[in-house]
Amino acid sequence: MGQDQRPQLFLPKDDKTFLTYENDPVRSYKQAAAVLSIYPLQYPPAEAQAPAMMTRFADKVSKNGPAMTDSIHSIIWSRLGDKDKAYKAWQESWKPFVKPPFLLFSEKRNSSRTYFTTGAAGSLQAVLYGFAGLRIDNQKGPRAQWSMPLRNGMILSLAPSLPKEWRRLTLRNLRILGKRLTITIEGDKVRVESK
Repeated sequence: MGQDQRPQLFLPKDDKTFLTYENDPVRSYKQAAAVLSIYPLQYPPAEAQAPAMMTRFADKVSKNGPAMTDSIHSIIWSRLGDKDKAYKAWQESWKPFVKPPFLLFSEKRNSSRTYFTTGAAGSLQAVLYGFAGLRIDNQKGPRAQWSMPLRNGMILSLAPSLPKEWRRLTLRNLRILGKRLTITIEGDKVRVESK
């Protein structure tokens, strides 16, 4: 491939939204698939179709699939501003997977094999990239209450979407470009302190 050529991408879609694969009958899925183009990929055409894609795909995921799916859904619902669906999906991303007696994280609801780091990390991502609204992109995120330039033209922004069950979320001692930040979110308001 020459220097001035870009790789060709094929994204399957029909007349409604992007699909998981070509000629996808949209019946059921083991885990989140097509919606990964919304998050973590942040592909602009998919983000523009996010409400339709979530309506189409979110309820077609197997309850016996891996833990990360509900985390992805929580982040997307948060970014769409649907706090109730985001909070419910977040709870579903960890409650059924935490196993006694040590509260270790399992990959599947019906399995006691632990520790599934990806699932636990997904639940944490739902808090950071969903409820807190952290976003790293080449432009300030939609509805952002705060932003900070990063290297290479990227921007860190926050567009919080806290669930009504939470009064506040505080992220302490975040180290970004040599600065130590504490971010406090109350409702849709953001306060950033630098130390």
